[in-house]
Amino acid sequence: HIRSGDGQGWWVQAEFGSGKSHLLSASTILALGGNVAWDSVEKKEKDSNTPKRESLVQFRDDICNIKLFPVSRSLVGVGGSSSTKGLIDYILETAAEYFEIVTGKPFPVYPEEHLADRFLERDLELYREELKKFLSIERNLEGLPKYSFERLLEALRDPEERQDAGAVLWKFYRNHLQTEPKIPVDQVDRLEHCVRRILSSGYDGVFIVLDEVSEYMEKDATRRYENEDTLLTISHTLAKERRLPVWCMCAAQTAIEAKQAASKIIAPDRLKQYELLRKERSYYEIVLKRTRRVKTVSYTHLTLPTN
Repeated sequence: HIRSGDGQGWWVQAEFGSGKSHLLSASTILALGGNVAWDSVEKKEKDSNTPKRESLVQFRDDICNIKLFPVSRSLVGVGGSSSTKGLIDYILETAAEYFEIVTGKPFPVYPEEHLADRFLERDLELYREELKKFLSIERNLEGLPKYSFERLLEALRDPEERQDAGAVLWKFYRNHLQTEPKIPVDQVDRLEHCVRRILSSGYDGVFIVLDEVSEYMEKDATRRYENEDTLLTISHTLAKERRLPVWCMCAAQTAIEAKQAASKIIAPDRLKQYELLRKERSYYEIVLKRTRRVKTVSYTHLTLPTN
């Protein structure tokens, strides 16, 4: 799917300890085109005389020429009824962290941050004097951080303060200018904007990897529908309807509980379900065969304390 540019999602399901996280990690490393990893795969296939039709190495040259942006996140220990974040926030925050590392540029995640970008890039000169008037009236900033004009401009450029400063801009646009600024607010807009910004930075596609998804979704029941829509957006709306190069792998220990939700998310044109242990031989191939050749015999002996 990556080689052909056809966006797709996968729901990888199996019990604890059966290799889901290992599969996700290995797939991510290979998708990013790491030569050391591909060399290892090539050697392993030669040693085991892997048939050509089953070989992974046939994809090597094509995959290594595709520049993918990774968004890899384990959802262990996050979420819950007390959390203010949904699945979309964890995905976008993870993308932002990596984007800022590789490009050195801020990456808007929340609507307030998108508004900060819009104002600095398009509206600063147009609304400079009006904003100064707005900030000079104390009641306009009730319940909001108190900024002078110059201090607000600093905050809009500071990754640590952009959300707070953006909240001031929201009130300025809505209450003072009586207008609704056009920025990505809903799930589809925010995720599509994220993907298109990454693509415009020189990447050929986005590879999203989410581990322990079912555990997270069960724990965050209050946002169940919102989180289901996030999965549907990345695997179907963006990948299939918008024809964007987006691939996602979700690992889960259990199936999605609600029948309606499962039929909405699990489908060949959305998240293809793949159960690692669905075949009788799979246990041998995934669990028992996962051994190493002994090189130092002394390492196999274990001395236990007498007490």
